[in-house]
This record gives sequence, structure tokens and C-alpha cells, in this order.
Amino acid sequence: MKTLLFGLLLLSAWTSHASSDFEIDFAFGASTNYKAKNVNEDGTVSITLPKFSNPTGAGSIPIDSESNLDGVCKLYGLGSFVKNSLLLTDTSVKESIIINEIGRYSRITWGTTIKHIACQNTEEIPINVSKNYKEIFVNDDESVTIMQPRFRMNGVNLAIAGGSNLNAVCKFYGFKYYVDKSFQVEDYSWSLQVIIGPDSRFADYRNSSYFTAKSLMCRN
Repeated sequence: MKTLLFGLLLLSAWTSHASSDFEIDFAFGASTNYKAKNVNEDGTVSITLPKFSNPTGAGSIPIDSESNLDGVCKLYGLGSFVKNSLLLTDTSVKESIIINEIGRYSRITWGTTIKHIACQNTEEIPINVSKNYKEIFVNDDESVTIMQPRFRMNGVNLAIAGGSNLNAVCKFYGFKYYVDKSFQVEDYSWSLQVIIGPDSRFADYRNSSYFTAKSLMCRN
């Protein structure tokens, strides 16, 4: 009887220990496997050429554009994916990694890969009034003209597209209102441009022939 009781206690202790080991979930820090990381002018964070260590050998594999994009942001310790901020490296298909919704490896595949992705910042960063323009001057009616307004995204200055919310563009520069009929355009451009949304933040890209802001007037 004593032998049986000892055996049961030993089995119970082993089972408890095994169960405890099985439930361990190792914590991991934010990945730093990318080419560049930049804070954008609206306080979001861009990751350039995100990668994942090769599970079957040396080096790293680019992250596939069909990954869960919120999950990709989680992989880098950031908040949710910024809508419309995904840019592809190109349209060619290559070996890539799918990341799941919790920011972890899902599988290796073949597909298009991520060049840039923007994520919400998990840190409180004050958004200062932008000084990102070529020139600004005061007009006779105390309005101002902003020449060649720009928005910093992915570590570079991008032209502001004509489809932007113009009141929001003025607020981006610290003014309250856009002066009606003051928007002047550059020639049509094939370069990448940014559309500013009503909250004075990034809303979308334009990368086809589209007019960009040469200048606009704002006032308080």
C-alpha cells in the first residue's frame, strides 16, 4: 500500500511538472531585422524592407505582402498597420515569409514582398508643426503662402498630392484654414506622392501621373 501511494505521488508530481513545462510561453522582444526604421511626420513609424531570419539556413528572407499586416507591425513591437501605407518592392515573385496575426512565423511561400510598411507608434511622440516646405511668406492680407509643401515618409520627403484635404494641409503647417482658390499645381509627376487626410495625417499614396502642390495659401 505504501509503495502504491508513493508511486501515485511520484506520478502526480511528474505530471504537474510536465504540464508546467508545456505551458511555458517564451517572451520575445521586437525584431530589428529590417533595412531601416523611420518616424514619419505624423508620428507613425515606417519599416523599410522588413525581413525574417531564414528558418532553414543562414541569412534572412523578405516578408511577404500577403502577411497579416497588423501582425508584421507586432513583429517590430509597434501598433496597428496604417491603412494604405503598404508599398511593394516590385511585382516579381520571390521566396518570402508569411507572418501571422500575432506577429509570428506562419510559413514560407513565393510572392511579392514588402518595401515599406507604416505602423502606429506605441510611444507618445508630440507632433510638431511641420516646417517641411521650400519657402513660406506673409501676404498683404496676413494670409501666408507655402511653397512646395512636403511630407516626410519612409525617411524621404514626398510631394503632397492635389487630392489632399487642403484645410488639413494648412493645419499640418500650424494654420487653421485653406484660402479658397489659392492652390497652385506643379506639372504632372510620376514620382511617389502623399495624400493628406482630414486629420492632417498620411491617408494614401499616389504614384501615377497626378498633379502635386506647388503652393497654397493658409490663414488663421
